[in-house]
Order: sequence, then structure tokens, then C-alpha cells
Amino acid sequence: MSDNDVGFDGEEGDTLEIHQGSILSKIKPYKKFIGIGVVVLLIVTVLCAGTIGLFFLYPSGSSNKSYKQATQYHLIMGNIDDWRHYDRALEQWLTIINSNSAYLQLEAAEQLKSVTSQVKIDTGRSEGCVNTRDVTVGYYISSDNATLTNTYWITMKGKSPNETQAENYPFAPSNAYEDSAIMLEQEDRYICDPRVRYDLQTQVSLESDPAILHCEDLLDIFPEAFPDYSRKANSSVTYTGTHYWSNSIFSGVVNSDSTYEIAFGIIYEDQSDVGVSYPDSGLFTIRLYPTNDGYPAEYNQNVLKDFDHLFQILADSTNSTDCFRALATF
Repeated sequence: MSDNDVGFDGEEGDTLEIHQGSILSKIKPYKKFIGIGVVVLLIVTVLCAGTIGLFFLYPSGSSNKSYKQATQYHLIMGNIDDWRHYDRALEQWLTIINSNSAYLQLEAAEQLKSVTSQVKIDTGRSEGCVNTRDVTVGYYISSDNATLTNTYWITMKGKSPNETQAENYPFAPSNAYEDSAIMLEQEDRYICDPRVRYDLQTQVSLESDPAILHCEDLLDIFPEAFPDYSRKANSSVTYTGTHYWSNSIFSGVVNSDSTYEIAFGIIYEDQSDVGVSYPDSGLFTIRLYPTNDGYPAEYNQNVLKDFDHLFQILADSTNSTDCFRALATF
């Protein structure tokens, strides 16, 4: 279903069927600008900036808000070299999940695999668009859903410890893109940092490369995102790096009232490494949607507690962490 089509992106298996031959030849590489810096900060930049593709699920809308809500958990995957053998590493994670949740049995979940490239756009440099925004352009190299392959998306995202500030980020799409856009407000949960974070994301599906070269190109899609743009409308944006994501997404409904998606994203720096070499890093997420169609969001508290408990077990069992958020600037 198209709901499955927008999410973290793809997967790499031992058989590597979706990565060989014509698929890699179809990769549309963006020119690479690999940043210089401390390795940890580079990983933080990639993982925080990398959007999880387009949103995988489309919960029903609300009458009094223009965006959806969710709670999300994130982990930087530990023992990343284990993911050279993707199927085996994935099976280990799935076993932990199935054994430590009262609700989840992922063999019964709907699964989507895909491979994407993602590139971050820097809008905040001296010749930029006045306001710094977190913008990512993604491209579906391959997907289980054939309608996604060779399509694009663009995401604008902002994060804040203040929910009201996050809600008020000016990320609404223009009228021309309303039908292909989704806005999502997430409450981010972490183990190493007890403070709650909120982010607002707008993702727009595109049939062709948006070719973002100047600030005014972004304004065609996000007209309110740069209120001071007029004096910099023709300024160039900077592409700060391309990475390739191989992902698996599992989705379903538990307890008859709680929709979830669980995503594994394995990240490579070079397109030629996808499926044939050791990955650079990996990101695991759990997203839980509220049971209601209103605001504030209402969750099944038993499911939420179960996911909280599972998240801690996964971090401990896989040597993974979410502490990269402590390094992020909000």
C-alpha cells in the first residue's frame, strides 16, 4: 500500500538481490561534498540530518491541526560491522524485539524494503537563505513498491525542546504541493537524555529531481520557511554530502488501537559500497502513532510502556545508543 512507501528506505540482505546489476546502475548520484570534522560529529550530522525517507504511514488527519502526531525512539546501531551480513544482523534484532515485547511479533508485520540516496542542503552559510533550515533531498533507487522507484522527496525539519515552538515552525507546503505533502509533529524519546524533544517535519513527494540551486527554489515548495528571504532569494544553497541508505520497515497495528512502524536504516558513504561492503553507520527507529484523531495525542499507555521497556532492552542488548542527541543543537 502507498502508506508503506514513505519511510526509512530499503534493506541489504545476504543475497543482495536488490542491490546488484541494474539497480546500482540506476543510482543518480549527487555530487559529493563530504564534510571535514571529527568522526563522531560526522555521524551525528548524517543521522540527524538523514530523514527517514518519506513517512511510511498516513494516520488519519485531525480537524483542528494540519499535521499528524507520533512518538519516536531512535538508536545509533552498535556493532555496525555485524550489518555486513544484513539478514543475520536483522534476525538478531527481530528476535530481541519479539522476545521482549508483549505486543510485537514482527513476522506478522507488513514489510517494505528500499534503497535511497539522501543529500543534505545547507541553507545557513554566509551566502545562504538567511534562516538555517534542516533540508534533505532523497531519491528512491529501488523499492518493493514499484511506484516509488525513481521518485524523489524533499524534507524540511526543525527540532526544539519546546512543543509550541516546534508546532509553529513555518514549514507548510505551498498550494501546489499540498496534495503530495505530509506534516508530522513528533515527540522524541531518549535514554541518555531524559528531556523530551519535539520536531516538526514536512515531507513532499516529487516525481522528478527538485533541482534546488537557490533559496527561491526552496520557497516554491516551502513559501513561509524563509521570512527574510527577499534579500537573498538568488543566493545559492550548498549540498553538504550524499549518503546511501539501505532499509527495512515493519509496520502494523497492536492491541487493535496502536499503529507502529519499526525501521532499520544502514548507511553507506559511497554508492558502490551498498550491499557489498561494511556500512558506515546505522539508525534504528520505532514510531508509535496515537490512538485518537485529535490533539493532544492520546496513546495506549500499556503499549507506550511496553515500547519504552523494549527500547531500553534493545540499547543494552545491541550496544546501541541514542546519546548522539546530546550533541545535537536545538
